[in-house]
Formats: sequence, structure tokens, C-alpha cells
Amino acid sequence: MAKTNEITRLDDRALLRQLVRELVDGGYCLDELDVKLSQIVPVDLDLLHECFLEVEGADASARRAA
Repeated sequence: MAKTNEITRLDDRALLRQLVRELVDGGYCLDELDVKLSQIVPVDLDLLHECFLEVEGADASARRAA
């Protein structure tokens, strides 16, 4: 059998953090992302929540620096 790079579950911290960052930068609200992503592919919700906290923290730091 050939090996594929198909994602069957979002449980990679780096990938999930990048995805969340890009979606937020694209105008999506964090409050909706967990439901929307779960409708597309299974998601590690605990890890997703941690990524949300990281993204929110980075955004808050950027606003204070501006």
C-alpha cells in the first residue's frame, strides 16, 4: 500500500497553530473555529484550546507593542 499524507485528525500542535493563525488572520473568529474545524475533520479539542490561548496571547502582546 502506498503511504499518503492525508490528514485524518488534527492533532499536530505546529500544524494546528499555523492553521488557527491563518484562519484568524483571514477574518475567522476563534469562537467559531472549533465547531467549523470539527465539521471538516476530527480535531484534538484540548490541543485546539491551547492553540487558541497561544494565538490570543500573541495578539494581545502585539496590540500592547503597537
